[in-house]
Amino acid sequence: MYAPPYPVAAAPGAIPYQQYFNAYPTIHYPQPPSAANGYGWHGNGYGWQLDPKQWRKGGGGGPVPPTPSTGTVEETPIRREKVEKQNAWFGERGSGYRVKSGEPQDFYKLRDQCLDRGDLFEDPEFPATDSSLFFSRRPDRYYEWRRPNEIANNPQFFVEGFSRFDVQQGELGDCWLLAAAANLTLYKRLFFQIVPDDQDFDEKYAGIFHFRFWQYGKWVDVVIDDRLPTYQGQLVFLHSTEDNEFWSALLEKAYAKLHGSYEALKGGSTCEAMEDFTGGVTEMYEMEACPPNLFQIVLKAYERSSLMGCSIEPDPNVLEAQTPEGLIRGHAYSITCVKYVDISTPNVAGKIPLLRLRNPWGNESEWNGAWSDGAPEWRFISEEEKEELGLTFDNDGEFWMSFKDFQKHFSRLEICNLNPDSLSEEELLEGHKKKWEMSVFEGEWVRGVTAGGCRNFLDSFWHNPQYRITLTEVDEGEDEELCTMIVALMQKNRRQIRNTGADLLTIGFALYYLPYPDRVPKPLDLNFFKYNASVARSPSFINLREVTCRFKLPPGTYCIVPSTFDPNEEGEFLLRVFTEKANIMEYDGYNRGSIREIRGNEVDDEEDEPPSAPPDSPPDSPPPHPPSSYPSYPSEPHYPGGGGGYPYPQPAAPGGYPQPGYPQPGYAQPGYPGGYPQPASPGGYPGYPGYENQGYPYPQPNPYPGYPYPQPQPPPRSSRSGDPISSFFKSLFK
Repeated sequence: MYAPPYPVAAAPGAIPYQQYFNAYPTIHYPQPPSAANGYGWHGNGYGWQLDPKQWRKGGGGGPVPPTPSTGTVEETPIRREKVEKQNAWFGERGSGYRVKSGEPQDFYKLRDQCLDRGDLFEDPEFPATDSSLFFSRRPDRYYEWRRPNEIANNPQFFVEGFSRFDVQQGELGDCWLLAAAANLTLYKRLFFQIVPDDQDFDEKYAGIFHFRFWQYGKWVDVVIDDRLPTYQGQLVFLHSTEDNEFWSALLEKAYAKLHGSYEALKGGSTCEAMEDFTGGVTEMYEMEACPPNLFQIVLKAYERSSLMGCSIEPDPNVLEAQTPEGLIRGHAYSITCVKYVDISTPNVAGKIPLLRLRNPWGNESEWNGAWSDGAPEWRFISEEEKEELGLTFDNDGEFWMSFKDFQKHFSRLEICNLNPDSLSEEELLEGHKKKWEMSVFEGEWVRGVTAGGCRNFLDSFWHNPQYRITLTEVDEGEDEELCTMIVALMQKNRRQIRNTGADLLTIGFALYYLPYPDRVPKPLDLNFFKYNASVARSPSFINLREVTCRFKLPPGTYCIVPSTFDPNEEGEFLLRVFTEKANIMEYDGYNRGSIREIRGNEVDDEEDEPPSAPPDSPPDSPPPHPPSSYPSYPSEPHYPGGGGGYPYPQPAAPGGYPQPGYPQPGYAQPGYPGGYPQPASPGGYPGYPGYENQGYPYPQPNPYPGYPYPQPQPPPRSSRSGDPISSFFKSLFK
């Protein structure tokens, strides 16, 4: 159950204004490359398997991976104990982690100390004991911790470079992590950002290694010793196909340390690991409900070097069943190229959108339809274009297909967008790549202060943190004058505190249009939300680590309100906003006063019933689920009421905004992994609009008498024909 264990937040006015809001400055984090993600909760083999490309040392070099920085941004009066940094050693102030000794774990300093003393490093923060293996039980057998030279002869960090074949799953149900690690090997510069190559079993070997992970806006350098759990002399968990290669096993250990134990890695989503490896932001699309301009989205993602993958809904009765067209169900494919290809036939000439896909098996299991290897369609392509495409007809798992066939035969598309600093300037110039503009905010929901719950709880909803963003420049190359914006809301540190019984919160966000931003209060008050509907929202409130959605909005000022579903649920969050053009974004609150300092990993002491897991989900891995007050299926109406429900008539959308037409879901789509019911839209009304607009049984209110500022009006019409606001919802997901 998701009933809040605490009273509903106090009515507006009961607490001074400055106590309602945290004040965090805009922080633009330089971050490394992004990569692709998987879908759903993994631990049973579902997820990404990736191309068997292999990088060799000495074959290209690439930039030197960054080391932790000593620079900081301005410290806020609210978070005095935490200074934000681009990079940080594990345990360093600003890393988000504390160490028992109080001394940050500086890899180079610790290695030099061990070399001077002539001994091997033993990590006091992640000891070779059962507590580093499991938090909920004792091991059912004895695990012996051994160093690599006690496991294999001639141990090496890399054996002839690195490839996805270096990632082999052991006894731990963390295939979601392994899928991400395998994808990491495809991109050399990205790989060395996570796995520094300044370490090996050479003359500087001291039993110490380090890895870097993105954690909520910063890169944390995690130091470990090289003692690994074994049983009967063999590695128990992640290992390489080469017995004497250890980078992958050590990477898994560093990630386990980051989250407290190996057991903490059981069950998860590949996108979570990919984001920790890259700092990227994930989008997901279902082919049954995809936007009409999906190919333009895919093409732009490819131009920005976003990583993409796709899959077909599995057959519940047959593992990896093959379709008549040669495709594998329940299997992940990589999208390796997106092109408009010139075609010339006796009857027609023009461009056709094609995709190049790769089956990670790397064998003859390929698409056998139109544009497949050796298909007759290729005779209409010039030899020059074939050469430009690098066209080959080998049994290597790679094939081309039309975008139309892709939409027909595949079920799901995953895109992980790169952040603005994912590409080097050289890559931008050589590949004509484009960067996203990104704004990042940190915040938290505090019980009785800023944890207002969703829009169902109107009296407290306005207590939530609020962020204003002004979109001024429209996208390039679009017929309609709209601005693309991706909003990603991520809850922080939930996996690290699984040993306390904490679970993921049910989160989402809403966007409100501000036609007169200078004439409304900062922050927006109860009256505003009582008589103004949101113009866009997250697809659903759901218990995933991150909720992401793409919007196409007219230029103007908007307010983003992130929240949990129920009031008084505490947690920290990271809000990231990606736009194609520069934007102006600010925290819509107060900078004066002290709210409270962040209390480390403190969580609510609530006793929620564990969600029921689908049959195929891994143990101890609850799937994403809607809150208890949602109906079982989105088609069942749900009207707010009782226990803090919405007591007022629902507001109409701002003038010029049609009532229906809310964004298509990204996560909450038909065919959710495991076959359990889909999360409902907010409020549970039929379709995606949620409780505010479609089907509400009460009349829409007239403008509120005495409303102290002008009623919302649509943005001015553009010089182009047509109303940009009317076209807003039609083009929302372009």
